[in-house]
Amino acid sequence: MRKRDFYKYDCGKDVAIKKLDGVFVEITDFETKITDYGYISSKFSSGNMIDNAQKMVDSIKIEVTNMRGLWDHIAYCQNIFNNNLS
Repeated sequence: MRKRDFYKYDCGKDVAIKKLDGVFVEITDFETKITDYGYISSKFSSGNMIDNAQKMVDSIKIEVTNMRGLWDHIAYCQNIFNNNLS
């Protein structure tokens, strides 16, 4: 995850937001799979087997949300600097 472009300042806000939106789509796909696997594992009395996967997806969601907030803040700061320089 740390190798993704949105961790690099050089990519810029627009590219970073686009990439982050793509990660949100990936997360939704993973959550669907986890739900399906959870249903299957509960049939075999092993419903807790997906708990670690769910925890990982939850932590990724938090990290991606934080990155989105960071890029919004970067854009805000850049806007302030650009307006003050004009």
